[in-house]
Amino acid sequence: MAPLLLPLTSFLIAALVLLWPRRARLITLVAVLSSGVLVVMLAARFFDYGPISYTIGGWPAKMGIELYFDEIGLYFSALAVVLGLAVIAYLWNRRMKSHFYLLLNLLFGSIYTLIFSRDLFNIFVAMEFLTLASFLLVGYPRRPYQVWASLKYLILSVVGMGLYLLGVTVFYYHTGTLNLGIIAELIVGEHTVWLTLSSALIVTGIAVKSGIFCFSMWLPDAHAYALPAVSALLSGIVVKMGVVVLFRLSEVFPLSFLLIVLGIATGLLGILWALAEQEIKKILAFSTFTQIGYILIGLGLNTSGTINAALWYAVGHGLFKGLLFLAAGTAITSVKGRTVSALLARRTLLSPITRLSLLVGILALSGFPILPAFVGRTLLDGGMPPGWLKFFLGLISLGGVIVYARLLPVGYSRSKEDNEYHPETGGERLAAMILVLPIIFFLPLAWLAGV
Repeated sequence: MAPLLLPLTSFLIAALVLLWPRRARLITLVAVLSSGVLVVMLAARFFDYGPISYTIGGWPAKMGIELYFDEIGLYFSALAVVLGLAVIAYLWNRRMKSHFYLLLNLLFGSIYTLIFSRDLFNIFVAMEFLTLASFLLVGYPRRPYQVWASLKYLILSVVGMGLYLLGVTVFYYHTGTLNLGIIAELIVGEHTVWLTLSSALIVTGIAVKSGIFCFSMWLPDAHAYALPAVSALLSGIVVKMGVVVLFRLSEVFPLSFLLIVLGIATGLLGILWALAEQEIKKILAFSTFTQIGYILIGLGLNTSGTINAALWYAVGHGLFKGLLFLAAGTAITSVKGRTVSALLARRTLLSPITRLSLLVGILALSGFPILPAFVGRTLLDGGMPPGWLKFFLGLISLGGVIVYARLLPVGYSRSKEDNEYHPETGGERLAAMILVLPIIFFLPLAWLAGV
């Protein structure tokens, strides 16, 4: 029953926000801290006994809803907790309406449900709740450009989930079950038209949610115009939920070639769009495509080493992209401009902690040694066969360095004469430290985990 408690905690505490709206911020903090305690308890049991499986209601796995806690569940639930703490700290000195915190709890409940789901229909339900919460958060506080960005996200998500559900229907018709573990046993050696069609429909639906280029064109506007805390969650963990589903699907379906092609296309096109962009948050949004490209390539190669690399890359990306969006939000407020040129021209207005956050985040994004992207790419390169794939990976990496190099001057330390910077709040400082520390110590953490 243990995996059930984590999503239930967020959903039940969301109800408390309705009962005590004036304590919404504190209630949400308690929810995130409680989730952290539960993740630690699940992790301890996982390390002692291995993966944890629980079928709701005691039904047979073929008919019931199975919740499954494994290495994927551990890493992504821990990432969700860390980002949740950082976002709550960032918002602590800001006045947010109670329904904003209600939506945050619904978002985290959906995230935990999705992370632990191992049947196709439960994944669909969790995705729908995630879409609803994300749609309303992107539109908060209902400025016209935010509403348009959220509507674009909603429309594309509904289309994607419609395709996903159609693929699930085909699967159920032919297999009589939606449990991924049982499906894996039933389709061994299958190479039929229905399997290809249903797999394509499901992957297309998930592609809309997971930041795969051309399928996720809602992403730049949603990231750019949402509040910084929402952007941090979108790029840091919400987009990763599509990746989590692809992790699960890659264990069952023959998706290797498709994922490699999508990964290369996503990485290269993301770089090209980022090169042409001037707004800081849109550059960060397009860079999400590039990072998702690396993850897809690792999944597509489908070896234990490259899948491990993709997993660590996804977690590392969630940390430094969350940090960058929070820091970018503070920087935009300080300089009263959204473009790179505005940040460079007025960077003396940025506080030391904002500059540090931007510098650490940009270095991590660029693949600076010992930082998360470097660890992930090194693991990926080590498990990759020599040939044309390494060429494309190098091309994507080179393009990324060119894109992010123009952002580096923003993080330079200020001169002694520049003492009129815009001060950050205590919450912003705490949020920065919550994310900066695991980024800096990412390599030792990976080593301790046995990578």
